[in-house]
Amino acid sequence: MDGRRRASYNTDQVGPVLWTASGDDVRLTRATNYALRALASLARGDGAGNADLKSLSDELAAPSAFLGKTLQALAKAGLVSGSRGAKGGYRLARSPDEIPVRDIVEAVEGGVRLANCTAPESKCGRDKTCAAGRFWNRLQDRINEALASETLASLLEDMHVSRNRSR
Repeated sequence: MDGRRRASYNTDQVGPVLWTASGDDVRLTRATNYALRALASLARGDGAGNADLKSLSDELAAPSAFLGKTLQALAKAGLVSGSRGAKGGYRLARSPDEIPVRDIVEAVEGGVRLANCTAPESKCGRDKTCAAGRFWNRLQDRINEALASETLASLLEDMHVSRNRSR
């Protein structure tokens, strides 16, 4: 391997997952960014009805087809509900304080993997003696704990605090 980044496409995920040849580069795709922003927009709607894909796409300056796939992944995970028709669109399926950021990341990315050896299906024979692998596993656990401790509601609160400070 020459160390350049490679893109891998998994049909269960919305966007590409990028890694280096050594497998220890992690990056959340734009799907996660769009998902967080779309969910925040739906949460701010205060149940005022469904938000249609075109309106969300325009608000977020996101490609409609890509955002649509992202919202489908969120719906499949039970984070949003969608309906078709003239009054159709998307709305939150749960309260913002019941949506951990980890669920959002898992819905669109399939979870966070810092290195190949941290995947549950990893067959690395060095798992008992490898300091790097143990480090990556500890770090991944901390990241997952941080993602689980933040909710959509806490992100909205952070956004509200930031807006008030800039006034």
